[in-house]
Amino acid sequence: MDQSEKPEKTILKKKQNYKKLYSQDEKNTPKIDIRASGSMFSFIGCLIQGYFADKYGRKIILYVAYSIYFVGWMIISQTIYIIEARLLISFAAGMAFSNSVYIAEIIHPKHRGMFLSLNILFNELGSVTIFFFNYDFSLQTISFVASIFALALLIIIFFIPETPYWYLLKQQREKAIQSLIQLRGLPHNKVEIEISQIEKNFDNFNEVATVMMSYLRIHYKFLLKLIELI
Repeated sequence: MDQSEKPEKTILKKKQNYKKLYSQDEKNTPKIDIRASGSMFSFIGCLIQGYFADKYGRKIILYVAYSIYFVGWMIISQTIYIIEARLLISFAAGMAFSNSVYIAEIIHPKHRGMFLSLNILFNELGSVTIFFFNYDFSLQTISFVASIFALALLIIIFFIPETPYWYLLKQQREKAIQSLIQLRGLPHNKVEIEISQIEKNFDNFNEVATVMMSYLRIHYKFLLKLIELI
C-alpha cells in the first residue's frame, strides 16, 4: 500500500514545488516563465562570451562561468532564492559554451570531432542524470552535488594551460609553444611543426574573413540603395 501511494506523494510534492517557483494571479496564469527567462539569460551569456574569450582568454572565461555555476547551485541548496539562482546558472551555461572552443583548440585535429561529440554527450548525460535523481532526492541535495562538480571543474581549470590558438591570436608565439608542449608532452622541435600549421590556418582564415567582409559591404551598400528607392 505504501508503494502504491509513493508516486502520488511524489507528484503532489512536485506540484507544491512548482507553486513556489511561479508567481500566479487570480486566473492561475504564471506571471513569470522561468524557462523563457533562463533561455534569455543563457543567450546573453553565450552572446558575450565570444568577445571576452578573445579578449581575456578561453581559460579565464571558463573560470568565471564555473564560478557562477558554483555560486548558483550553492544558493539553491542553501537558500530560497531559487529563481534568481536559476537565472545565474542559465547565464553561466551560456558563457560555458567557451568549453567547446577550448576543446577544439587544444585537441589534435585527428581527434577533435570525437572529443567535441563527447562534450555534448556528457552535457546531456548530466541533464538526464539530474532528471532521474530528482525522483529520489530533494532539490537542495541535487543542487549541492551539482555545486561540488562545479568546484571540481574550477580546480581542474586552475592547472590546465591556455590554448595555443589564443596565444597566437595575441602574438605570443613562445607561450603558444610552451602551451602545446604541456598539452602534447612532446619536445620543442616536434611542437614547432604543429605551431606552424596553426599559423598557416590563421592566415587562411584571415583571407576568407577579408573576402567575406568585402562581400557583406557590397550587399550592405546595395541594400541602402534599395531602401532609398523605396
